[in-house]
Amino acid sequence: DDYNVFIFLFDMTQTFSVEQQHNWFIRHGFASASDFKTGETSSVNASQQGTMPASTPKETKSDFESMINAIESDFEPEKITDEEHLQAQLSIFLKAKFPNAIVEREIKTERGDRIDVLVDGKFAFELKVPDERVKLRNLMAQLEEYKEQYSDVCAVILDNQNLNLSDTIREYAERYQSKLGVRSIILTGKKRG
Repeated sequence: DDYNVFIFLFDMTQTFSVEQQHNWFIRHGFASASDFKTGETSSVNASQQGTMPASTPKETKSDFESMINAIESDFEPEKITDEEHLQAQLSIFLKAKFPNAIVEREIKTERGDRIDVLVDGKFAFELKVPDERVKLRNLMAQLEEYKEQYSDVCAVILDNQNLNLSDTIREYAERYQSKLGVRSIILTGKKRG
């Protein structure tokens, strides 16, 4: 809906440009600046027709490392209301960046817990928006259980800039890596309200 409003407004005012469309895709996490390199006619033609440029082989490759790198470098969450809102944003980003991947939310594990985002039935992403140290401590137990079922697990943690938890988040991210072999992606952002 947001994209339709964007197109409608710029179309009505006759100020729509390809560069504005590129910026919109980048700002909303559907593409990165490298997707719109100058001189690549396929990208320009695709964007002029209102579609995304063709994905590069690197972007369509559904491997865990590529997904982690894409999230770290290109995913910028907008202000969120809660963890589910962050899940939705990350799911949309992964579907756009890896169109051949199967991205699912809230998938039940063998023990009855729910993994926030599961890609291709094997890559588990557990998201947290901590407001206190206890949530980070509890995340350790969740990740440990998920590692029993999935070999590829990643913690995605939003460091709410309205709180003073940055050092604690980094400390726990190091623990997840050293004790469980689970990488963490720390995103900075803000929570509404």
